[in-house]
Amino acid sequence: MLLKFYFLALSIVTVYTFSILGITLLQLRSFRKKSQREAATHLRRSVAGAARLRCARAKQLIEAASYIFWLVFFLTLPSITLTFDMARIPAIWWVVRELIFRVSFAANVFGVFVILHFAQGIVSSRVSSLALSTELETLP
Repeated sequence: MLLKFYFLALSIVTVYTFSILGITLLQLRSFRKKSQREAATHLRRSVAGAARLRCARAKQLIEAASYIFWLVFFLTLPSITLTFDMARIPAIWWVVRELIFRVSFAANVFGVFVILHFAQGIVSSRVSSLALSTELETLP
């Protein structure tokens, strides 16, 4: 039951993170389309700062979801050994089946975290390149 609640929370975190990253990419694209003279340097700095803040928040959200997942996973792991009176299958097969289910669930969640981390890294590198180009423009 706890894994189902976590799956729901992970879905919400995934949608929220992709929306943050998408908004950030759209803002970066709009500033890259403008010429150097149209966008003021102080405006570019403020956008770069806000984008860095959004990327940092997305990274913290992904890390927090990861820590909570491992906490939930290891808290529910001992419940694998709880078997009910099942006359059809031996208890060891029930435990093995539950273990396979939990490990496959953990592998799928890990895959989601890899995708989220990869997307956050791409957006963060683009934000860093915008901030670097803004800082280079202000040099004499």
